[in-house]
Amino acid sequence: MTTDSLLLGSAIIGRSNQVSISGQGTRLAAQSMTLGTSDSRTYLTLSDGAELSSTNGILISTISSINNPTRGTLAVGGPVVTDPNRTDIDSTTAGTAQAAGRLDPQTAINFGTGNGGHLAFNHTDTDLQVANTLNGTGRVYAFNGNTTLSGDLTGLAGSVVVRGGRLVLSGNVDQVNQRGNTATTQSLSRFNVGKGTLVVNGIAGRTEFGTYTNSAQVLDGGVLAGVGQVGTTQVASGGTLSPGENAIGALAIQGDLDMAAGSRYAADIAGDGRADKINVSGTATLRGTQVNVTALDPAQSYQGCRTYTLLSAQGGVVDGAAAGTAYAQALTNSAFLNVGLQRTANDLNLTIEQKSVEPTPTPTPTPTPTPEPTPTPEPTPTPTPTPTPTPEPTPTPTPEPAPTPGIFQTVMLTQNQFNTAGALSVLEQSGEPLRLYNNLLVLDAESARNAADQLSGDYLGSTSTALIANSQVVSGVLGTRMRNLLDTGTLRMPAMALNLMPSTPTTQNGAWVQPFGNWTKTSGNNGAGGLHQSTGGLLFGADGSFTPDWRGGVYAGYSRLKFDADDSDADGHSDNYHLGLYTGGQIDALRLSADVGYTWHKLESERNVAFAGFSDHLTGKRNAQSLQASGEAAYRIPVGSMALEPFAGLSYVRYDAKDLHEKGGPAALDVSSDKQDTFFSTLGLRASSSINVANVNTQVYGSVGWRRAYGDLDPRNVQSFAGGPNFEVQGVAQTRDTALTEVGAKLRLNRQTDLDLSYQGQFGTDTRFHSVNAGVTVRF
Repeated sequence: MTTDSLLLGSAIIGRSNQVSISGQGTRLAAQSMTLGTSDSRTYLTLSDGAELSSTNGILISTISSINNPTRGTLAVGGPVVTDPNRTDIDSTTAGTAQAAGRLDPQTAINFGTGNGGHLAFNHTDTDLQVANTLNGTGRVYAFNGNTTLSGDLTGLAGSVVVRGGRLVLSGNVDQVNQRGNTATTQSLSRFNVGKGTLVVNGIAGRTEFGTYTNSAQVLDGGVLAGVGQVGTTQVASGGTLSPGENAIGALAIQGDLDMAAGSRYAADIAGDGRADKINVSGTATLRGTQVNVTALDPAQSYQGCRTYTLLSAQGGVVDGAAAGTAYAQALTNSAFLNVGLQRTANDLNLTIEQKSVEPTPTPTPTPTPTPEPTPTPEPTPTPTPTPTPTPEPTPTPTPEPAPTPGIFQTVMLTQNQFNTAGALSVLEQSGEPLRLYNNLLVLDAESARNAADQLSGDYLGSTSTALIANSQVVSGVLGTRMRNLLDTGTLRMPAMALNLMPSTPTTQNGAWVQPFGNWTKTSGNNGAGGLHQSTGGLLFGADGSFTPDWRGGVYAGYSRLKFDADDSDADGHSDNYHLGLYTGGQIDALRLSADVGYTWHKLESERNVAFAGFSDHLTGKRNAQSLQASGEAAYRIPVGSMALEPFAGLSYVRYDAKDLHEKGGPAALDVSSDKQDTFFSTLGLRASSSINVANVNTQVYGSVGWRRAYGDLDPRNVQSFAGGPNFEVQGVAQTRDTALTEVGAKLRLNRQTDLDLSYQGQFGTDTRFHSVNAGVTVRF
């Protein structure tokens, strides 16, 4: 039944019917409802938002003959099927999970007596709340999805079977005798958990006729969790007990506990002496269980040894392990903690402390050899010479003792990781710094290195590399502008161009505008992650002639440079405001050009630090300025219809960044101001020629070159965490040697207007740069 409504007075759905109620807007309502008959099992599937209600409840079990166990099944979500030839709890299996339907919370579900009625959850919902009353001795199955039974469960007995997903029993279970008031007819509730999680937050079972009515069995892949009470419990190899389920809590066992070899106890630890705990009224037998320390209290220092009671048993804690094996073993993935277990008559205690760090061995000094004494010469008769004294050996200097590394430095590999870990190792042992410290303590070595990479903030230093490199883009735009200016006169054109390109007066003034954009990928180096960046901007200017052979002008502009870190969740941008001067002249075949400019940078950054148990969102703003000056000399050589032009250039960039103070949690960094001086030299060869394209005079040009960088190529930030010492982190370095390419075309649209289109590429060991430019010049 889909997308419809059906109202019934009373309904008996039997005779092996497969009934499906599915889809939003579909609703089945009845005064009363019975699933199944004494002859066959009936399946009612409720899925995809459909609604089901019954004023007098739903009966999922009728018994007319003790020899005929077939009953009804209500499946929420996807379908399930029961093998009619089996009666064990795994006789029912699940099909494909689907979105759940909705049970009217006022509809009680009654299983009657026996185990013939089944309620199965096989859905895809992440938080399905079922507030219905459940009564009787049927079976509740969980196959998929996250389900919470928050209704009245006091009358529920029978079996709870978990084979996937997560099932939460919020209230008390099995508090009413369903079969009469004699010892032979008392009801029993059994929990069986495999490949899923059962959370018990109420009291399951009761003592009746001297016997506790509940029991639990945890199989391989199953987890029994919560803060409630269950009966005698067996945990098989691969099964897990987790009191509290990811929070501090106590689980009570009314009866005995038996933990097989290979079973697990997942323990959360608090710093105030509290820890997860299991309280057993009978005997606890440990046959080789693993105690996994999964979380620490973020507010307690573990630099001293601490002891926690994880298990108390009134009947005693018994070593049931095979000969030659341990009854239990404390395990942690941490590279920085030592954990151990101590068993007393009635308790199992956990000890936990931070590992001690051995100082780096001081090298043994090499002793200075004692010089051989000068032999005393044979005496002459007169006078007797004084013997030469034996020289004293030079004392060997005692080497300075090597410093003891910090706890987190012991597993680091790169210099950035090591420096960052040194600062993390001495964080304050209180408040937010301690929370960060303790979350690092539980990490394994690889995870700790990943955390140090994120916490280092190397991305913040790498942005200066991008901004310094980007200054060469502005210089390149100005260089192209000067070449175009000096090529407009007849003396500046190659021979072929004299007939194709209309000359313009060399004293003519002009205005121009040029948008530009580029994309750059810089691979990681210096222990810093790689960086993607993209730039879009607009430059405009005006220029004129000082003499027939010398011109100059002024420019201004705006650009935005976007950053995106390769190996961390960090990005940002810089708004750049440009202002400067440029000039150039042509002396016969020699062309000289120069420019000087100043750029104001307004940087904003955003990064996320996240590792097991910890996350922090950090933002920062920073101002910076850069001064850039460039000069180039080129010599034009006509070759037939072409012109070749070898050139050499030199550029200087002074970058000055102010302090940066990130906002966020304990991972926020305070970064000191930074100054860098970088030089670039360029050698290359250009070629140009003039052609006619669709009656448009066009100059095509290209170049190849080599650029080398000098000076401050490795950006180094001095930074600190709140209240911590300074440490140095390197950003990604400038590429020292880069191959340059350029191709372009200048179209003479008319005597007053030129259109210039070009592409530049830069290719280095760690860098790939691509830029496209389009410029318009108007002369007046």
